Amino acid sequence: MLFHLQKLTLFKLIFLLHLGLFSAPTLAASSHYDCAELFTLEVKSADRTLDPEGNTQIQTYLDDTIHSLNQMRGANGLLNDTIWIESKADGSNVIRAVQSNTSPSNIGADLIVQTELAIRNSDSTAKSNLNQILSTLKGLAKHNESGLFFSWYSTDQTSKVASFAVSSIDNLHLAIALWTIKESFSGTELARRAEELFRPMNFSMFYDVPTGLIHGNFAYIDGKWVRETYTFANMGSEARLLYTAGWALGLFKNYSHKTDFVAKACKALKCEILQTEHGPIHLHDSLLKEWMGSAFQLYFPEKFGGEENYSPVIKNLYKSLGNYMIAEGERRGLALPAGCSPCVVGIIEDKNGKFYSEYNPNLGNIALVSSDNQDVLDPAAAAKWEATVTPHALVMAAVSNIKSFLPILKKTESIKSGNNPLYIKGMGWADALHVVGPDAGTVVPAQEAISQAVIAISLMQIQSADGLSASGRALFKNQKIRTRMKLAYQIVDGKLNEEASK
Repeated sequence: MLFHLQKLTLFKLIFLLHLGLFSAPTLAASSHYDCAELFTLEVKSADRTLDPEGNTQIQTYLDDTIHSLNQMRGANGLLNDTIWIESKADGSNVIRAVQSNTSPSNIGADLIVQTELAIRNSDSTAKSNLNQILSTLKGLAKHNESGLFFSWYSTDQTSKVASFAVSSIDNLHLAIALWTIKESFSGTELARRAEELFRPMNFSMFYDVPTGLIHGNFAYIDGKWVRETYTFANMGSEARLLYTAGWALGLFKNYSHKTDFVAKACKALKCEILQTEHGPIHLHDSLLKEWMGSAFQLYFPEKFGGEENYSPVIKNLYKSLGNYMIAEGERRGLALPAGCSPCVVGIIEDKNGKFYSEYNPNLGNIALVSSDNQDVLDPAAAAKWEATVTPHALVMAAVSNIKSFLPILKKTESIKSGNNPLYIKGMGWADALHVVGPDAGTVVPAQEAISQAVIAISLMQIQSADGLSASGRALFKNQKIRTRMKLAYQIVDGKLNEEASK
């Protein structure tokens, strides 16, 4: 029995939500729900049961990735954004910081990793990291009017501001992490310090009243703060968490009275569903088009918000993308599934011997790129769009389908180019592998803080009985926040189902 929402207007939907009458089913034709399942939002996690060998494999990956993150840590406790790892013939590694600044998203993801480690093991290193990071955050210069953090800071002891801009999505990730610490260590000094940083954060300046959309950035230009014109107007973006978790946590303080906050946004958000048929058994899947067609944009909100716990639709989209990656990799004859996501694609050395990372933000599956993204029409950009596979995309997909992806992750351990392995023992995965074009078969011997952190979070999700990260769990355990998240994702699911019915 399927209950479709496409015939409901958003205003009718709001009315029904307040009555608590229903929850939305999943999109995919291959999934079926009975009546009892339709009227509950406590979505069961995917089967992550592993045999002893599989458990050991995942734990090794996690241990190595955590070690990598600690190797990336700067003097003030914050993670360098990008490092280069030069692997020697004898198996030793030379590590250099290529981008030594860091962002609020890096900090937030790191805090979630350290929180989970501290909860699991009473890990003294993790608690020490948490204390140092919170101390550094307290001393950072901030945007005074909003209590929000700037876009980039140095990772040395000076902790200087490296970019006087304020990003809504970067700050959301940090806000969720601080709130998670407050909830996870309630009654402790650690919680008090996190709450002190979280409490002043106000995202109201990003809200566009006429459309209900959220602006991306404020820039400091000629002595004035200027709100940049672009808004996050696409459902296929990691920024959708601003509309759900941002609202649930009350971060848009001037608009906390707006009962139609999520519904108004969903009415304006671009949403595109691609129906596909792939694989030897012609598996039918529904796929959400992302702004860049990237795995990161679909999966990243799960790391911070635990979306699948509220949305059967999005839960199914996660598994569908994993199926698609595998099928596309086989169809195209790639070395690995087509797990495409923005990443470092090369390391450049200038004439003075200084190293820079070459980053490609336009990486994803072309068939899944939003129709609004005109960059894909550029032949030069399109030629590189699917040319690189990123391990973080494969690991994020593995959370929803570990049985299919575990052998694939094992395969990555044997891939190398020259002295550079794709999986670096003791350090985890390198950032990327070129799979087509003149660089096909070449490993990119770099690591990004955000990629390593989401890998660590994903591996811990695989290990967890509930399949949630520390932040996803904290949001769900808080009854008030859980209720608001449920309401938000019922509206999101209605939008997705409406698009799928077209």
